Amino acid sequence: MWHVPSRLHLSRNLWSLRAVSKRRICEEQRKVRGLSLWPLRPHCARGQLSRLWRWFLHGQHDFRNEMHELVRKMNRADDPNTPARADSPIFPSLGASPIPLFVHSEPGKYSLGLTTICTLCELGKAQGALGQSQCESCNPGTYASEVGWTRCLQCEPGFNAKSKNSVNCTYCPTGTMSVGGAVNCTICDPGFSAVVKGSTVCAACAGGRVAAQSGSDGCAACPPGKAQGGTGQTDCDVCPIGSIAATEASTQCSLCPAGSVNDQEGASACIACPPGRSQGGTGKATCELCVAGSFAEHDGSTACGKVLPIPSLNSLLLSFLTMLHVLV
Repeated sequence: MWHVPSRLHLSRNLWSLRAVSKRRICEEQRKVRGLSLWPLRPHCARGQLSRLWRWFLHGQHDFRNEMHELVRKMNRADDPNTPARADSPIFPSLGASPIPLFVHSEPGKYSLGLTTICTLCELGKAQGALGQSQCESCNPGTYASEVGWTRCLQCEPGFNAKSKNSVNCTYCPTGTMSVGGAVNCTICDPGFSAVVKGSTVCAACAGGRVAAQSGSDGCAACPPGKAQGGTGQTDCDVCPIGSIAATEASTQCSLCPAGSVNDQEGASACIACPPGRSQGGTGKATCELCVAGSFAEHDGSTACGKVLPIPSLNSLLLSFLTMLHVLV
């Protein structure tokens, strides 16, 4: 059911309206009709001003019938039986509440009833249209941190607003991120992390570091014996037999050099070949035993040396005689 202001509703401001000039009433009527930018003429259209003046200053006519008649004329209704519409061009849409004639609130404000006072939109609300009876609540992901805002602002990247009527946006916690206008912060995937609160992106873990869980606030270094050469990874690779990772956060496993070996996975150090054994290759698991007639005197030998033969007594005597003959 459409409603129009009653005489009782308007009587509250009757005494204040007595002081309003004809030119002001004309001006207010034009504002309500959405013609506030038109050049104001000294007088309103014939008949309209006189009726308004008599309604509010003298009350000589039946208020409700005159109101319906005027609204039909202003709305250019074809059917004379059409009731006054609350959403007509001359009135703001106020639903079933009484409709004020002279209220024309600016953006960022609203007004209720027949009054010349407009109220600023509260915190967490905004209004961008003219002549409204209420301000709109800021949707999740937006905010209004001051009164009288004409529009709600989107939360900046790294912030979020989960509920309506938000006054401020909150930082996204570590392990999460957000883009502009976020309702909820996005949890970082495994292999990625957000070290500080208010992050706008989740950063991929660098080589030698991993993040096994989602929502990580940092990447963990690979321990000795493991390595990871890729980025954005969730686990470290165990070094195979014959190779090692001596330090943390290794990006690759190193082969054991010649003279040393490793026969276990995930080792952090190579073992030197003991005396009597050697290894000339790299990345080997075991040392080789020196064969008969060869030897390896020191640790970490890369090859076995040949053993020199021991000379016999006859050969030594023959060599001695030969030397004497030469001297004589």
